[in-house]
Amino acid sequence: MSKYIVLLLSLGLAVSCKAAPDASVAAPVEKTAEAAKTPSNAKNQDSKPGDALSPFEKDGSVKASFPKGVVVRLNAITGQSKDTIDKFDDILPKLQAATKAVKANANDAAAKAELTGITGKINALYADAKAARASLDDEETQLKATGRYYDVVIFAGMDTFVTKVEKELAEQKAELAALTAK
Repeated sequence: MSKYIVLLLSLGLAVSCKAAPDASVAAPVEKTAEAAKTPSNAKNQDSKPGDALSPFEKDGSVKASFPKGVVVRLNAITGQSKDTIDKFDDILPKLQAATKAVKANANDAAAKAELTGITGKINALYADAKAARASLDDEETQLKATGRYYDVVIFAGMDTFVTKVEKELAEQKAELAALTAK
């Protein structure tokens, strides 16, 4: 059952990226394109089933996308990003109301205090997003260092998601910094 879910999620990601591409997706996709040109992936094209870089086992079956321990860590990282963006979504209505109140009356101390409290929460969420980004970068470095096959397309999807979460929170943090500086 889980194989079907992963397949459906992968297909859904591919469909959504084709249906509504945006500039923030470009960086991880470019990273994947660069990875495809690296010598290790060039070797992959010439590899035989069972070779370290081949996506196939000696018996012709398809290798797992990632080693078991790695997939557990990658899922934890993307799960951390999902939790972070879910918390942001929960805060967003309060943030919008506080921002509107401060813009309407810059001298309202209660509105400024509310916005300052929310800004602290956004800063904490941004720190969580940066930590997830750093963890994913570490995993990528370790994967590349092994010289073994891993699915760069699935990794790029995870990378895109983690990058979008970090980017969204960075933009919100900058917007709040500009607003509270006034």
